[in-house]
Amino acid sequence: MHGDGAREVVDAMDPVACERERVTGGEPGHAALALDAEILADHLAFDHVDPAAGAVVVVVAAVARLPPGVEPGLGAGSAPEQDGLARAFAVESVDVDQGGDARGQLCAAVGLEKADGADGDRIDLQLHGRMVARWAASVREDALVSVVARIEAWPVNVPLEATYLMAPGVYPGMSRTVVRVTTADGVVGLGETPSAADAALLVGDLGETFVGSDTGMLREALGRHVGPAGGERVGAAVITPNAAAGVEMALWDIAGREAGLPLHALLGETVRTEITFTEYFAPRPGREETPAEIAAYCARMVEEHRSPSFEGKVGVWAPEVELELVRLVREAIGPDRPLRLDANMGWSLETARTMLAALAAYDIASIEEPVATFAELASLRATTPIPFSSHTPDLESAAALGVPDALVLGIGACGGIAGTLRFVERCAAAGVGFWFYSGDLGIGTAAQLHVTAVAPSLSAPSQSLLRWTADDVTAEGPFSPERGLLRVPDGPGLGATLDEAALARCVERFAREGAYDLYTGPPLPRC
Repeated sequence: MHGDGAREVVDAMDPVACERERVTGGEPGHAALALDAEILADHLAFDHVDPAAGAVVVVVAAVARLPPGVEPGLGAGSAPEQDGLARAFAVESVDVDQGGDARGQLCAAVGLEKADGADGDRIDLQLHGRMVARWAASVREDALVSVVARIEAWPVNVPLEATYLMAPGVYPGMSRTVVRVTTADGVVGLGETPSAADAALLVGDLGETFVGSDTGMLREALGRHVGPAGGERVGAAVITPNAAAGVEMALWDIAGREAGLPLHALLGETVRTEITFTEYFAPRPGREETPAEIAAYCARMVEEHRSPSFEGKVGVWAPEVELELVRLVREAIGPDRPLRLDANMGWSLETARTMLAALAAYDIASIEEPVATFAELASLRATTPIPFSSHTPDLESAAALGVPDALVLGIGACGGIAGTLRFVERCAAAGVGFWFYSGDLGIGTAAQLHVTAVAPSLSAPSQSLLRWTADDVTAEGPFSPERGLLRVPDGPGLGATLDEAALARCVERFAREGAYDLYTGPPLPRC
């Protein structure tokens, strides 16, 4: 960076061989140089400095969609001229921005440190610790463009080890669509959507429209999805079909694999490497059929897995039975572990008032959808301090009414990975919490882990059916939290590997059973 404001194209650094290599089109190649401070002083002195402003600029070189053999960059920096010394700065790969833009331009993350007495008025970039700067410098298209060659999609059924009961019906397992996108260079990305019906769209006309597209341009176009629509939900169903979200997820997987970086390194600064989940409980025929049996199960999860927080179904049994259930569960898990409940719209307004008053004795961290509408939640707010959550993605109404306190959605409902990050930011700005709902397979769970890793506001534990999931389409799944935690994958992209045999088994199961029918219960509210 020079005093006249010109933006200079930055070399990419190879952190393995410690060599620098020019990767922009039309530039002559540099001789390989060891990454040594003295050599950098000779070759990079004052290249990225505004001496008149007295500023130290640290540049982390990176290129969108790196060509084969070129690794994400190390950092190089130099001191103001008056300091008389150029310095090299080693920068972790997580500091590298690989996002790129629609034209595949060169990208770099830039950090600035002022020297003593620096004149901030002369600094020509608005910097907040670190930012992404983009140069209008073309890259070699033949080396860097990645093109969608094939889109495959399969409807799958993944069962739970036992069906559980909920107010609107039963939950035997998950019906989902598994997506695989392959580039012309043979790079494969995986995605998942929340509806099995999406598969037919992706192997049909919708999928065909994506073939031949530049992967980066298509990812950005799909990522501009406006997000979940507001308004009241009709019934208790929470699955939102969104076939394109599975393709967007797979394209992010491809971007990570091509860059040799885990997805969270592309999405932003990593704020956590372990992600929290609740332990789930519910009536399960053939397993836990009484309040005492459910409480004993929760005690066993504390003993075997050190589960730190719990969430479970109510709205299924008579109110007096469920109060006994909550009392026994609280005794089983102790007074300090957070305890959430989920009524799935199973109570009338009158029943909800009565139950919330009685539940106050058990230190309930949150209750999901005790009633069906936000207006009813607002009427309950004056009667209880217990926070509310909902699957209805109406952020504007939630902010205006002050209820619910949190929204509980999936990546598909938010339009994909980019849309989820935007929606989470909007929730945080509006003072509305967010966590993920349960029921994703290994691919979707991996995506959730990466998103949560970079979103500072996603500190609350997400819902989890992981302990109960009896199959998966990935080699890494089903996941099994310990101490309520899962580590963020550190492999390239999502860090998920498709298990072909498991995929075939889940596809055959769907062909035999059809999509799981979850909403078989009586009309809501039940009482």
